[in-house]
Amino acid sequence: MPSTTKGSSTAGKPAKKVVRSPKAASASVASKVKKEAKKPTVTKTAAKKPAATKKAVKAAKSSKVAKAIITSEDRHSMIAEAAYYIAEKRGFVAGNAENDWAKAAQAIDEMIING
Repeated sequence: MPSTTKGSSTAGKPAKKVVRSPKAASASVASKVKKEAKKPTVTKTAAKKPAATKKAVKAAKSSKVAKAIITSEDRHSMIAEAAYYIAEKRGFVAGNAENDWAKAAQAIDEMIING
């Protein structure tokens, strides 16, 4: 059913009746939404940090870094945890515990050596 609205009357003239169907109203709203959706968005990019100078890189490499002391107990617990995750990844299939331990030991030793 069409809806009617009355316009404002001016100096003795009768008010005009505007008839607008619900379909026309929803079409105008849809066109407004489409226009708003097409508006470009503006994004700001962060300023890039300057690259380290060769001097700073050389100084960082030559500086003496205190390395953590890892006890044999620490190493053993790290290997045990790594072996658990390796076994978990393969579904805890029986018979591969030694392989899991060897892979874990190799990975932990490489991490310790390479820092």
